[in-house]
Amino acid sequence: IDQLLVQLNYVSQFLVNDQDRTAFNSWMRRLFTLTAEQVGWEAKPGESDEQLELRGQLLRALGIAQDPQAQAVAKKLAEQDLDHPGSVQKELVVPTLEVAAMQGDEALYQKVMTRLEEAHNPEQHSLYSQILARFTDPALVKQSLNFFISPEVRSQDVALLLSRELLNPAVQPEAWDFIQSHWNDIQGAGGPCSSGKMVQASGGCCTAH
Repeated sequence: IDQLLVQLNYVSQFLVNDQDRTAFNSWMRRLFTLTAEQVGWEAKPGESDEQLELRGQLLRALGIAQDPQAQAVAKKLAEQDLDHPGSVQKELVVPTLEVAAMQGDEALYQKVMTRLEEAHNPEQHSLYSQILARFTDPALVKQSLNFFISPEVRSQDVALLLSRELLNPAVQPEAWDFIQSHWNDIQGAGGPCSSGKMVQASGGCCTAH
């Protein structure tokens, strides 16, 4: 299942166009819903590490495929984790935040931003920065893009965060327009290596037009 999800994630990101997205998501839900029901969304005593990890993979896959139950679970757990860090199964934290952010509003965005500002180590800082790149609301996408080239973001992280926006099919047009119109700012914020990294990332956003 792990290998299957890796390949399907590639298909979803690079091969499925807007016209096929609804049908592809429906197929993904049919493919994984039964397995998710068998695994369940709550950890059980004696589960192996593989089962714990599988739960997170299924939550991410179904959440991206617009499964209402997975989205509801992700929203609930994301709020719980942001309000009470450490209260959510560690294997679920990243997929939970990613899926919740895709449907997230201003309130959730501000909670993520607060956790980013309070981050105590590089791992937490990296996690919450990357979660900001998962939001799809146009106003929040614009806010994130401007934040990523601000002095508050480390220069070595600028290209990575912008690349995540550029490789997100839901916000790709907005990210591409922003990168073109802020190219000099991106070079200034990201340092001499940022140009090459952004050119490399642009290979993932080719369209039929």
